[in-house]
Amino acid sequence: MSRALSVIEEGRIYFFYRPRVAVEHPHSVDDIQRFYIIMSPVSRPKAPHRLLVVGKKRLPEKHERFIGFVEAAADHMDELTAGLGVKEYDTATRGHRVTPAARIAGGGVYDIAAHHGGSSTLLAYKLEAPEQPGEVQEELGIKQEATYVMHVKNPIIPNPPGAGLPPTSKARYSLRQMAEFDGYRWIPVRDPSLLDVPHAEFLLILARAGPRDVEAKLGEIAVHLEQAARDDVEHFKHEHPGEVDRHTLLIEKLKAEIEADQPFIPIEPAVEGKWE
Repeated sequence: MSRALSVIEEGRIYFFYRPRVAVEHPHSVDDIQRFYIIMSPVSRPKAPHRLLVVGKKRLPEKHERFIGFVEAAADHMDELTAGLGVKEYDTATRGHRVTPAARIAGGGVYDIAAHHGGSSTLLAYKLEAPEQPGEVQEELGIKQEATYVMHVKNPIIPNPPGAGLPPTSKARYSLRQMAEFDGYRWIPVRDPSLLDVPHAEFLLILARAGPRDVEAKLGEIAVHLEQAARDDVEHFKHEHPGEVDRHTLLIEKLKAEIEADQPFIPIEPAVEGKWE
């Protein structure tokens, strides 16, 4: 690993979006109700899968700072994806309402890396499917590779009016976890378990995007991501032998990870990069 950085967590990452009520075929980010990220750690065997919500309904671009929160954490992926299906309800004024199922917009591998001394932490990912970002990914800010400064918020310190989660929806950390904050409002994610707790609030700031920039920022960490993606695909290929091209292999892999558990989640946006 790099002298400046070390990996403190690695795993699988997935991006989802849910269309607005009654919007069956979204055409832009304006038609989206919510943007989700699922993080599935593999380096911490007992760590839960996490469902994250990004407030601005896309990933941040340069000079932007986006706040999000952990909506849920579960031992099994399907416990999270089950909540991404169609939602139906009745209202007194508008009658029966339907919110379409979430769509998957991409999947890949991620690392959380910390500078020695814990002065800052970075979330870096490499997209596997689609191999090249399309229209959907571009609007949602999903790059082929990207790195973000990632901090987590002290739940005891109130948010400004109208910002973040309300006081009644705050992360309930253990005494050990609370000691990590040492009175600060925001701290680096030196302890990844801080993201395992529902209602944990986090901050994302784009650091680098694109293979060359990510490699320049991360050094050997970027190489580690590349190797993790390669090993991930080779492992799936070994378990599912057959003469298929890499693109088909990646799509079948994504189906196996997501659609096998929840067949109601459309994967076309992650396959073709087009709105669905």
